Amino acid sequence: MALAMIAPVLSVPKDTHMEYPANKNSNTLAQKIGSLTYGQLIMLLATDKHEYQRLAAKEIGVRSYSDPEAPEHIYQEGGITQLVDLLGEDHSLMLQFSAIQALINVALDEQSRVDIVEAGGLKRLLELLESENQDLVRHATWCLVNLLRSRNMKDMAREEGVMGKLGRLFKTNAQETRPYVAMLVCNLLDDAPRQNLIAFQKAGLLVPLFTWLVKFKSDRELCRLVLASIYHLINEKECLEQFQSLRGLQVITKMLSVSDTPENLYIITKIIQILSSDEDRGSALIRNSPTLVQTLISLLRHHPCVFIKLAATESLSNLAVHRECRSTVVKENSLRPVCDLLVHDFEDLARASAALVNNLCADSAICLTIGSFPHVARALVRLTLPANSTPTQQTALSCLTYLLRNADFGRAFLVVGGVERLGRLARMHHNPVVHQSAMTCVLLMSAHHIIVPSLVPDIVAAAIEAIVNSSETYVHYCSVLSLVALLEHPNAEEGVSLRAEKILGKVGAYSEYSAKTEWEEVLCEVAADLASFLRHAVASPVSLPVGQVAVPPQQVGEPVAPAIADTAVVEEFPPSAFADADPAGPAEGSMSVLPPLAKDVAEVRGLGDSIDGSADGHASPASGSIVKWTLKCIMGKTVKMMRVPSSISVEELNTMIGAKFGMDVDSLKFKDDDGDLVSLEGADDMEFMAECFDLKPKRKLEVYIEGKEVVAAG
Repeated sequence: MALAMIAPVLSVPKDTHMEYPANKNSNTLAQKIGSLTYGQLIMLLATDKHEYQRLAAKEIGVRSYSDPEAPEHIYQEGGITQLVDLLGEDHSLMLQFSAIQALINVALDEQSRVDIVEAGGLKRLLELLESENQDLVRHATWCLVNLLRSRNMKDMAREEGVMGKLGRLFKTNAQETRPYVAMLVCNLLDDAPRQNLIAFQKAGLLVPLFTWLVKFKSDRELCRLVLASIYHLINEKECLEQFQSLRGLQVITKMLSVSDTPENLYIITKIIQILSSDEDRGSALIRNSPTLVQTLISLLRHHPCVFIKLAATESLSNLAVHRECRSTVVKENSLRPVCDLLVHDFEDLARASAALVNNLCADSAICLTIGSFPHVARALVRLTLPANSTPTQQTALSCLTYLLRNADFGRAFLVVGGVERLGRLARMHHNPVVHQSAMTCVLLMSAHHIIVPSLVPDIVAAAIEAIVNSSETYVHYCSVLSLVALLEHPNAEEGVSLRAEKILGKVGAYSEYSAKTEWEEVLCEVAADLASFLRHAVASPVSLPVGQVAVPPQQVGEPVAPAIADTAVVEEFPPSAFADADPAGPAEGSMSVLPPLAKDVAEVRGLGDSIDGSADGHASPASGSIVKWTLKCIMGKTVKMMRVPSSISVEELNTMIGAKFGMDVDSLKFKDDDGDLVSLEGADDMEFMAECFDLKPKRKLEVYIEGKEVVAAG
């Protein structure tokens, strides 16, 4: 389909001027009048010679469209007042026709519309709508179409009683008048004050408008104008409810499958987008039209117009909160085509695709499948770049809060520079929405323990800044749990120690915090452990200079995370098929973007759980993750946190703890449920410790160490 199409789709065409037939006889009076100045023409309007008045009005109408300076000349000479006076009942029908035809073109100028209203033209035109002459009614309606292009004129028309006149116009049998009535209604409702929408519905006009949609659906342009009017109306709750009661859902979904014009198809899809934004109506749409989702998928995949793709994607995003829609997307083998739109150069379409992916990922099996596509991680990182708008960044991050539950996707995300990007987003304290989602992603990546050591200091610094700068309890939850998960890295431990005094106050305050939710209880428990570590760090500061963090050399085989630029090169989008349409869809909040999963404590409880595991701490068979224990290791006054695999042996545990403390371990003991210290000497002791771990409400164990410090040679 060609991109050069009528625009705007949801409004009346801009050019609705009156055309006059050309004069064939060069020796007529009309040609002589055509050579007069504007002042002379206006003088002729004031004469009592009807032929002169008619020809002068016609010449003014011709010049109003062809001469850019005509509106100013006509106003200065008092021509608008003269033309409005000719609309009066005391003038002949012929003069009324001539005057109204001239005003049709004069009203195309914005300032002239104001002048016409001030001269009493709006009231006169509304009176002419009750004429018995259908041609006069048609031309009066035409003139009102142009007059109501200005927003303030819509208000005035409502106050002058236009709604009452429309009831009569909807009953007209004149085929030539109907398109102008449809244009008048569309202009009256497009970008109109809310009172106009309510007044239209209260006047009972939605019923005849809907009747026209059903009765004249074969008239493409009339159908487009009626659809556009319905689109504007259903943004108002009362109108939407009445539209639904008129079986509007069934009619619209049926029209979607049979519409043969891109303009009408676009508006129908936009209407479905609004209808599906409510969960109950979305369910009714799916129930009443079993093929609706398939039709929208077909538009998303195959339609050449990018704005129709956009509207279909946004509608599917709303419907994807329903399991039936998600199942249909899978059955239609459309997960990959949906994800392919994530890399589209048109940001609105990429964002809509991300919102759809986000809602599809509510199904864990679908989430795993989407995470397996190799381009998804890079595409989502791209959508978080500063070149994109805040809603786009937020939607991409919301997707990541689902996908990063899977460790394999987390590794792919790491390789494409995702962790570096999260480090930047986690510092966007000025944008609470993006910052909160970014910190959720930081927690998920930290809990997987797949962040390479070279990137740990940056993530640690971001988490500490979040604790210092944010007052949101949930952000503190993500930051505290992330820090504790990262403390097994030596450079993380040093980085936290250097800043311990900076965050000790806020972290320690959670010991007296009154938790109201389960995740807040987890925060209080983990914050108590972190505060213990911080107090020890403050009492025994590390020897590194303030602000310096030890970064170990990169290990062989460690994946390298490439840097992600702060700007993205996006190809210029070609001229739109609907240049003046609103591709962004309804107002913010209409998309069904689910909240970050990390807020659900069933998904992320404490550091003792696998991030891919179930609520009981055991790994999900689909995830393939390894359950780890969180150990609070104590030697004298030194306390360190570390995580170890649940399958670890005593010998391996001795080695890991020895490396952590820089010492030879003589003995290890853990505190059981009764508070007794039990020695760890063999497999039976490790099995008993595993049983105790499963019963621990705080999901961690205290291990006491005895040994001697290793002194480095030289």
